[in-house]
Amino acid sequence: MKRRKEKKLISLTSLYLNYTFQKATILVFSISLAFMVIALIVIANPMYDRNSYLLSPESYHQVYFNGALFVINLFNGIIITTISILLFLQSNSFDALFLPNTKRSMLLSIKILASVILFLLLSLFEFVLLYGIPLFLYSSYKMDISSMLTILYLFLGMIFDFSISIILSILVPTIFSPMIVLFISLVKNMISTTFFSIKEVISEILPLLTYNNGIIMMPSVYIIPIFSLLFLFIYYLLYNIRDIKIS
Repeated sequence: MKRRKEKKLISLTSLYLNYTFQKATILVFSISLAFMVIALIVIANPMYDRNSYLLSPESYHQVYFNGALFVINLFNGIIITTISILLFLQSNSFDALFLPNTKRSMLLSIKILASVILFLLLSLFEFVLLYGIPLFLYSSYKMDISSMLTILYLFLGMIFDFSISIILSILVPTIFSPMIVLFISLVKNMISTTFFSIKEVISEILPLLTYNNGIIMMPSVYIIPIFSLLFLFIYYLLYNIRDIKIS
């Protein structure tokens, strides 16, 4: 019985991924990732004088990583908004194919699992992009082993934003959901790069990535998973009471 449930979960997850990644979704992802790559290359400034870099590498790193984190968070907001809207819109199409033969908790688990896999892959891609550019441009650049934690920070930030986004997709009209999520993303970015006095307080409860002394940090790394699980549970409750039309 347990093995049968596992096979069903895997097969439905695969089906959901194929159902989700249609032409429109792939187009949004491709454009977002392409502009992200271009923006990071521009911020890295390949024409930057090598002698100037050797004289003051940390000042260059400060500018590059702050700018790169701003761009990554901005495009992550677009991608996460797209996924959350798809989750909402598919409730009357994908879900209706399996209800009432499949429990809602199973369908929700499939959607969350598919999103987690996607965010993990995206975190790995962004990590390679974030550190790969300076490593490629400047052979003297040395990446600290603690930089590997950046993958975790990026992933937690995506899960947090996603959990808020999917709740908004149910509570507010679909047309306003992406605007609100992008607004939140912009505000977080502005706080993390501009308002340093506020950043110290906000960073304790929001997933703000900061670059200090050669290391990318997330002060709220311990509390963000708790908030994310809480928001996902709230979404689970809303999802269970939401009417899904079965054709």
